[in-house]
Amino acid sequence: MPSVKGLLSGASSDRLPDQSSSFLFTGVSGNLLLRPWFDRVALNLVVDWYLRLSTGWATAVGSGGAYDKFRDEIGPVVDRISNIRSRLVAIHDLKRLEIDASNAWEEAFFGPDELAPSTLLEKEFSRLDATNRLMSMRRLFLSIRRDLPAARWQVVSPEETYLKHMERLSDPEAAFAVPDRMDVTESHSVPGPRGEERWIRMRSPKTQAGDWAWARVQTPRDGKVRGVLILLHGIFMEPEMWRALAAPAASLIDHGICLITPEAPWHGRRCPAGEYGGERILARGPLGFLDAFDAAVAETALWTRWARERFAAPVAVGGVSLGALTAQLVLSASRSWPDDARPDSGIFVTTTRDIVATAFDGSLSAESGLRERMKEVGWNRAELTKFAPLLQPLGGPGVEKDRVVMVLGSVDTVTPFEGGRMLADQWQVPSANLFINRQGHFSASLGLCRDPEPLNRLREILLSSG
Repeated sequence: MPSVKGLLSGASSDRLPDQSSSFLFTGVSGNLLLRPWFDRVALNLVVDWYLRLSTGWATAVGSGGAYDKFRDEIGPVVDRISNIRSRLVAIHDLKRLEIDASNAWEEAFFGPDELAPSTLLEKEFSRLDATNRLMSMRRLFLSIRRDLPAARWQVVSPEETYLKHMERLSDPEAAFAVPDRMDVTESHSVPGPRGEERWIRMRSPKTQAGDWAWARVQTPRDGKVRGVLILLHGIFMEPEMWRALAAPAASLIDHGICLITPEAPWHGRRCPAGEYGGERILARGPLGFLDAFDAAVAETALWTRWARERFAAPVAVGGVSLGALTAQLVLSASRSWPDDARPDSGIFVTTTRDIVATAFDGSLSAESGLRERMKEVGWNRAELTKFAPLLQPLGGPGVEKDRVVMVLGSVDTVTPFEGGRMLADQWQVPSANLFINRQGHFSASLGLCRDPEPLNRLREILLSSG
């Protein structure tokens, strides 16, 4: 599979690729890139390029190759795309190939037969190749990028949102209760750069019927797990679909840490047909985030329980951006959880306690158009504040304050820095566990490739729990 292997640094025929970091974000290049100017460029790339192109791409995938359906949704501007009819058919064909490769992968990895590692790796590379080919078709919509919205907006009013979550709002302390035990299925394993890798899955207790919650599990080479980190990704990030993305936390595996990376609701394989990863969250405004937190917190509790039983080791929960906002809700809610579902420590990278400020003052909300769309259907600061108990932590974490690590960028405008500092103060995070650099939202998280000190601090805390 030369096409996908060219995309995946470190890939070979006998193991999965190493995605621990990227040379762009280490050494001298990292010092030059990971500064506030980078965040301004990155935000523009995310909103004005990736999200807009994703809207065109997702609509094309959902059209099933039908020109009339695609034109009805996007408008006459589609006729500016050369050979649009044949391109829609090509996207449809690639989608069918991606489905076939994914089904073959699932049958091989979760089927009853023990297949040779080389056969499993071939299925994995085939899946990645098909996925990358399909997702890279976003480039076909460059000519109409400026005419595409960042999302197909369906922002729900405060009144409708309240009807959906009024029962949870009536008792915020019980809003994130641990769901009933779910059967977790473990796949066959394949060799990775640091040890065995496998996947686990379960039916989601919160999302639409038939939705599988997935997670990738990476274990140390010697098989001895001394601790577990469940790391949640950010919105629009799909590491299972774009395997070439840097994952600096993978370096922890060399120190006996099992790394579990769940796939967030409505991302990757869990993305509804005709949508791009995370669109359902952004496009529905506060309701999208409320539903995402509700589902992801419940799933993380179940992943934590599985990890503790499977490895008999302490478990940390962490995340980046949206993943950090989810992880801090997990730690806050876990105060009332049973011991087997309660994490032992946590790490939050680019987070905030003030979700209202993020929605009305944050740069991603403003640049994507979410803020204005919210105002159009009646959202204001007072209305959103009513839902704060379901969006941000109530009280302190369910662990000792010295078991929390935070990484903040002092010029972060996506999850504004002041809200992150507010949470650090509220939770009394010790100075040794609080890492603040003059960076923004993207450079602060990517900075872990260059400076792993926060991860090393988490490792010390986690391994001291055993």
